[in-house]
Amino acid sequence: MKMKFGMTVARVIVLALLVVPSGAGGQDSMAVGTLKELRLSLKDCVDLALDQNTQISQGKFTRDFEDSGIDLARNAFLPRLSSSWGISRTINGPREGQFIDESTGLLTTTVGESRASGNQSVGGTLNMSVFDASDFASLSASKNSYRASSLILENTEQNVMFQVKQGYFELLKSMSLLEVQQEQLRVSEENLRRSETLNEIGSSPISEVFGARAQLERDRVLLITRENNVELARLDLGFTIGFGTNVRIIPTEDEFDQDWETTDLQTALGQSVQHPALMADRYQMLEAKDNLRATQLGVRMPTLSMTARYSWDLGRDEEFRGIEDLFLKNYRYVVSFNVNIPIFNNLSTATSVRRQKILYMRSLEHYDEAKRQRALNVERSLLNIERLKRNIQASEAAVTSAEQEFRLQDEAYNFGAGTFLQRQTAQVNLFNQRSTLVQATYDLQIEKANYDRLVGTHVDSKALRDEID
Repeated sequence: MKMKFGMTVARVIVLALLVVPSGAGGQDSMAVGTLKELRLSLKDCVDLALDQNTQISQGKFTRDFEDSGIDLARNAFLPRLSSSWGISRTINGPREGQFIDESTGLLTTTVGESRASGNQSVGGTLNMSVFDASDFASLSASKNSYRASSLILENTEQNVMFQVKQGYFELLKSMSLLEVQQEQLRVSEENLRRSETLNEIGSSPISEVFGARAQLERDRVLLITRENNVELARLDLGFTIGFGTNVRIIPTEDEFDQDWETTDLQTALGQSVQHPALMADRYQMLEAKDNLRATQLGVRMPTLSMTARYSWDLGRDEEFRGIEDLFLKNYRYVVSFNVNIPIFNNLSTATSVRRQKILYMRSLEHYDEAKRQRALNVERSLLNIERLKRNIQASEAAVTSAEQEFRLQDEAYNFGAGTFLQRQTAQVNLFNQRSTLVQATYDLQIEKANYDRLVGTHVDSKALRDEID
C-alpha cells in the first residue's frame, strides 16, 4: 500500500538541472547569488551527500591518517641505515726558527715552509632494534586505531544518510503543512466574504465579521511561518548534502511505502551489537588496552639493540686505486650489541602505567555505556514507531470525523440552525486534525530512518582484521 501525502510536485527520477549559469565550475555550489534549482529524489540526495558531505570527507582523512600510523609502527621493526662522506684539508703556515750558524757563530733566524695535509672518509652505520616487546603492542594499538577510524567513518556515513532522510522528510512535511495552511486561508477568506455579505443584508451581526477577519489574520500569520519553515528546511537539507545557499532543492517524491514491519526487540538488539559505532568504541577500548600493555612492556622489559659501523679513511698523500681499497686498507669495522634493562626510573614508571590504566578503564566504561545507550535508543525507537502508527490511524479517523462535523456545522449555519462560532470552531478543528495527520505521517518516516540508523549495518570484524593484516 502506498500513501500520497497531497504533494503536487511531479515525480522525476533523474536529476535535472533547471538553472545552470554559464561557466559554472566545481565551486559554484558555494557561490552566493547564482541560483540553481535541483529536482532530486530521496535516493539522489543520499547519493550526493555520501559523495560530498564534509563530515564524510573529514572522516576519510582521519582514516587515512590512522592508516599511516600502522606504517610508523611497522617501521620500528626495520633497521636504520645511514652513510657519510667527508673531506678535509689542513694547511699549517710556515714557522719561524733560529739556529747558530757554525761558520759565523751567529744566531740566524729562518722561516720554514707551509705544510698541507688532507683526509677523505667514507662510512656507514646500521642501527637495529633486535628486541623491544613494546613495539609489538604499539603495532597492535595502531591497527585497532585504524579499525576504529574506519568504523567511525562508516557510522558517519549512516548518520549522514539519516540526516538527509530526516531533512528530506522535514521539507516534505513543511510543504504539506503549507498546503494545508493555504487551504485554510482560502476557507477563511471565503468565510470573511460570506460574513460581510450577510452583515450587509442584516442577517448577521458585525461581531461575526470581526471574528472572521481575526481568524483570517491568524491564518495569514501561520501561513508566513510555514512558508519560512519550508525555506529553512530546504536550506538545512542542502547544507547536509554539501551544497551552498545558492542551491534550491525541489523534492520529486511524495509517495513512500507504509507497509513495512520492524523486527522484534531482541532481534533488533542482536543486530545493533554489530553497529559500526559500537564496534568503533570496542576497538578504541582495545587500542587503550594495547597502549597500556606497550607502556608496561616498555618500562619493565629489557631491550636489545644492535649497531654496526664501517669507516674508511684516505690520507692526502695516499692514492685511491679502486673500490677494493675500501676493504684492503684504512678501514674499520665495529659491531656492538646493547642490552638495556630498566631498574629504577625515578617513579615515572609507575606513573606512566597508572595513567595508561586510567585511560583504559575509562574507555572500557565508555564502551559499556555505549552498549546500554544503544539498546535504550533502539527500544525507544520501536516504541515511537508503534506510537506513530497508532497516531496515524487515530488522526485519519479524526480527520474523517472533523470533515463530517464541519460539513454539518456549515449546513446548520447556512439554514440558521447553527452559530458562527460553532462553524468556526469546526473549521479550526478540521485543519488542526489535517496538520496533525501530516506531522504524524512524516514523523513516522523519520523515526523509521532513525531506527535503521540505530540498528545499522552488520560489520564483519574478521574481514576488517584480515584487510589490515
